Amino acid sequence: MDKMPAAPPSAGLSTLPNTPSPIQQIFGMKTASTNICGHCGMEEERITYPFVLDLQWPKPATTANAHQSSKNHHHSHAKSQQLPLSFSEILQTSVSRESHNRVWCTQCQQYQPTTSRKTLQDLPLVLSINTAVSSKDVNTPAMSGMFLDDSGKGSEWLPLR
Repeated sequence: MDKMPAAPPSAGLSTLPNTPSPIQQIFGMKTASTNICGHCGMEEERITYPFVLDLQWPKPATTANAHQSSKNHHHSHAKSQQLPLSFSEILQTSVSRESHNRVWCTQCQQYQPTTSRKTLQDLPLVLSINTAVSSKDVNTPAMSGMFLDDSGKGSEWLPLR
């Protein structure tokens, strides 16, 4: 009877039970996803390994935001003053996110308003970043300084399409 060939060495990557696969170790960001029920306070955490980081860009100011700004001058005005953000600030907001939505609570046995947080636990060997930018977005004030040179053209490393 033929024997199966020995598995090739995994370049020092762990393959023990309860450890991420070699692909997850190379490309996966270890993140803790925590959901907290807004009704009963039950907290659930699970570890995930997303392979791509989608950048979360600041939303551009709209006329609705400008109208709200005149009503709540101090709060909204401070938010509109935060643009433009640096790449590291955008990266940080994209890695550590918080959202509010309705999620099934196993304790309440129904959908409840929930706070969901994602926090980075460990970086992968290879970090894949999706800028989530289309050609129409490049000319917005929040992004033009990051992707265009002073003349408004793409640089050598990032040509315009």
